[in-house]
Parts: sequence; C-alpha cells; structure tokens
Amino acid sequence: MQTFDAEATIALGRDRPELLAVAQLALDAGRPIGGRDVTRELLGGLPEHVGWLVIDRCVHLGLLQQRGSRGPAELTEGGSIALEHGQVLVAEEGVFRFYLAADPLLDAALLHVAPLRSASAKESRDTLYEAKKGNAQPPQGGPPPNVLRQVALNQVLLSVVNGSMFEVRDAPRVGQAGPGGNVRLDLRWEPDGPAVVLVSSQLPGPGDEAAPLKADFRVETPKELRSISYDTMWTALVEFASEVPSAMLTQWRQL
Repeated sequence: MQTFDAEATIALGRDRPELLAVAQLALDAGRPIGGRDVTRELLGGLPEHVGWLVIDRCVHLGLLQQRGSRGPAELTEGGSIALEHGQVLVAEEGVFRFYLAADPLLDAALLHVAPLRSASAKESRDTLYEAKKGNAQPPQGGPPPNVLRQVALNQVLLSVVNGSMFEVRDAPRVGQAGPGGNVRLDLRWEPDGPAVVLVSSQLPGPGDEAAPLKADFRVETPKELRSISYDTMWTALVEFASEVPSAMLTQWRQL
C-alpha cells in the first residue's frame, strides 16, 4: 500500500438529511418536483421561493436535474446513489492523502482519501488560495503514481476505513509520496453466498501527528470471481489436494 499527498478536488460523503429528504420526495413523487412541492411537504408552508432555492442547491449537488435552465427537477442517478448510501457528495478543494493498493482482488485501487493535516498541507492550502487570486507559484513535488493516474474521475467509491462515499472530481497533477504500509486481503466463499473480499489494515494517519486509521471493510468482488460458487471452489481445491476425481467428490457431497 502506498500513499500520495496532493492538491485535488474531492467530493466527500456528508450527512445532509435535509437534502436527502428532497431527493426522497422526488423519488416518492415519481415526477419532477418544484419549489411548491418542497415547501408544502418539507418546509411547513414557507414561501415558494425558499423551496426553489432548495431545488437549486440539490441540482448543484447533482441530486436533481432540470430539463431546462429552470423549472421542476427530477431525481438523478447520483440522487439515487445518495439515497442508497445515506450521504450527499459535497466537493472540496484542498490537500488530500490518497491511499492506494493495486491487486487483482481489488476492483478499485483507491481505498481511501482524507484531508491532509500537517504543516506542509497548510503551506499547500496557502498556495492554492494564492493561485485562486492569480498569484500562483510553480507546484512542488513529482507526478502521481500510475495507479492514481488510472483512477476514473466522477466515479463513486467507498472508503475501506468508514464506508463513506467519495469521488475524485479533479485529479492531482503533482504531489509527494507519503508513508507506505501493508494491506491484508481475505478472499472468502460462504456456503450459501458468493465470494467476498475483505480488506483489513492499519493505515497511516492523514498527517504528521494524526492517529492511524483502521481499515476493516468488505469491498466489491471482482467480476471474474462472482460466478464461481462455493461448491465449485470447494471441489476444485479438494480435487487438487487429494487427487480425487471431481465426479466422486460431487457424489460424496450429495450423500
């Protein structure tokens, strides 16, 4: 496992129940909703323009979409994902620590991302602020590792630390390598279920004095393994270890 510290724009999953309520309203309505729907159902009859402000906010965050520049809005795929996970993705600019591991058992190499808390991170944030004012200085550091450059933008991922959603909106272009470590991957087959991949590890904290992060999470199983059943794997392993023909093993299991 490796880490990389860099400036980026990341959408992090946040608890915003008031916005999820609007997305749920759109789902329940089964049609585009407007400001009057929001105020009548959720805001106790406040003026309609307040409801439209809420609609605009949900559109900005990708929970709803309007068919024109204005007017009623309907639930988006992003809104459905937010309802499924109980979080709203909110974009943040700053300096982040990216936690990466490349392994055939991992569909996503980016395991976690966290705002970096350190003296060097503050300097980078100050540089980012100056860049917005037009006083940019040449970025410091080196290019990101290949595994990070291959991460798809605007793809919802789940953290192995806390299960929260996150999404890379603007990929880092330059940064510095952080501390490394090891990640344990367990591939398991349950008798009555599909294969599962479990990630467990203690990851370096997101900063010089930050506490380590505990990873203990079930990640999505690679598609190549999803069709392999417990019985198929059991038969293959026992046949390999004992040299007993698979047909005989199948008969034994049926007794």
